[in-house]
Amino acid sequence: MLKGMAQSLSSVRDGLRDSTPIFLGYIPLGIAFGIVLVTAGIPGWWAPIFATVVYAGSMEFLLVSLITGGVGLVTVALSALFVNGRHLFYGLSFPRNVPPGRLARTYSIYSLTDEVYAVTAAKDHSRMTWRYLLTVQLCSHLSWVLGACLGALTGSSFGGFISQHTDVADFVLTALFTVLAIEAYKANPDSGALVAASVSAVVTVAVGGRLAMFCGLLTLSLCLSALYLRRRRSLSVTAAGGRGAGLNQSEAKTGQLNHETRGSDE
Repeated sequence: MLKGMAQSLSSVRDGLRDSTPIFLGYIPLGIAFGIVLVTAGIPGWWAPIFATVVYAGSMEFLLVSLITGGVGLVTVALSALFVNGRHLFYGLSFPRNVPPGRLARTYSIYSLTDEVYAVTAAKDHSRMTWRYLLTVQLCSHLSWVLGACLGALTGSSFGGFISQHTDVADFVLTALFTVLAIEAYKANPDSGALVAASVSAVVTVAVGGRLAMFCGLLTLSLCLSALYLRRRRSLSVTAAGGRGAGLNQSEAKTGQLNHETRGSDE
């Protein structure tokens, strides 16, 4: 029993440690979102509701402009699909079956974000515990809600001054992803994946505009698919070569035994 408690505490402690970079990034971003929400004319008490229920990062910023612009629900739904459609690809390799129970699994899928995926992708999913995974996701979610509340309070008090400097917070997300990418590469050095990400980044910057995200993700998907097929082909060739060498050795041993048998008969 004590051993199980120690392992549980260790998983929670590891989750708190690994979620620290996300916490440090989400707080200023959440503050920026809260300020944007209030300065757009939306009551501040909507900030924790948006952060808790929507919890979609960049889509929340876009949602503020969509609401104030008076667009329809169809446009909002299509915008959400276009902006956050990448999460469909995350789900293919995300350890969504680790949390036990339908409720915990549903929350784990709901609270999947880019940063959470970046942190968990570098871990061994076969050894990952549900306590670790939910600790990372819950701490990340709470930090976003906390940042949004602080931003709403700050925007209500100093909105006229701070709204002119919210563009500074845009770099926080870039810095956060840079740190996560470096840590992920240190844990699993993969030059092929690094090249694929670099090519995707170049295409994204070159395209620009509304199609930048779509073209970047499409390029990344194609590069990773090509990398996967190449490595799979290499493994098949290696396995075939190993089987061929094993057959040759078996034939050689059989021939030697036959030769020795004939010699003994003579």
